[in-house]
Amino acid sequence: MITRKDIANIAEERILIEKRSSFANTFDTMPCYGSTLEDIRIDIFKLTYLPAAIDEETLLANGREIKEQLASLKFYDLRADCPTNAAILMFGKNPRYFIPGAAVQYVRFMGEDVISDFEYEHRFDGDLTTQMKIMEEFIKSQIIKKVLHNIGEAHQYVYPLSAIKELLFNAIIHRDYQSNAAIKFYEFSDRIEISNGGGLYGKARPENFPRENDYRNPTLAEAAYNLGYVNRFNLGVQRATAALMKNGNPAPKFIYDDPNSFSVIIYKKTERG
Repeated sequence: MITRKDIANIAEERILIEKRSSFANTFDTMPCYGSTLEDIRIDIFKLTYLPAAIDEETLLANGREIKEQLASLKFYDLRADCPTNAAILMFGKNPRYFIPGAAVQYVRFMGEDVISDFEYEHRFDGDLTTQMKIMEEFIKSQIIKKVLHNIGEAHQYVYPLSAIKELLFNAIIHRDYQSNAAIKFYEFSDRIEISNGGGLYGKARPENFPRENDYRNPTLAEAAYNLGYVNRFNLGVQRATAALMKNGNPAPKFIYDDPNSFSVIIYKKTERG
């Protein structure tokens, strides 16, 4: 066994710190210092999230004040008296003010590389409770419904909805939000590439991916599950791969050898399937 003795770079130090802190607070549950209740949409929390996360009987019996309600779901730090990073991401009026990388940058290129002309771009930012719904509708209307041809009344799609949705939301949940770069959601003429800051985390390693999974942002993962955007069984990557293969797409390619980033390439379905 060869022992590495050179000095860790900043990104590697961050990975080490993350691993040492795996039994402490994760980034999403840490207090977002400088923020207040005025920085989050209480109406979204109460009207959209709470009914999805808490059963009706418990909601009716809940007499706690708003800070305690948020804190019970790890969206408020009572000791610091401010919302957590998860609250800013899920319900924030302007998440990028506190977390600059809290965005998904979509670009549709006309060719097969980033130097080709592009025909459309859009930045998804704002609270994730709203933005994940908008992204799902965008995938449905702008990406998967590109019909190759019809066979009777059956449509054939370039990409399956479940796979694109799963892999994009996976990037949102697992990314390192201490990186200032937005998630890249790039559509080329022959493929889609999704990449985010932050490599494999915790128990997930190159030798056991995708069989093993771990959560860099467990509160975000729980929120996405409660809202119905992802499953809870650590099978997202495997389910997305299966959906692509069933649709006739080639198997996706995952790039996870860089500790600073994680990427997936989703290949377009061809006329031959």
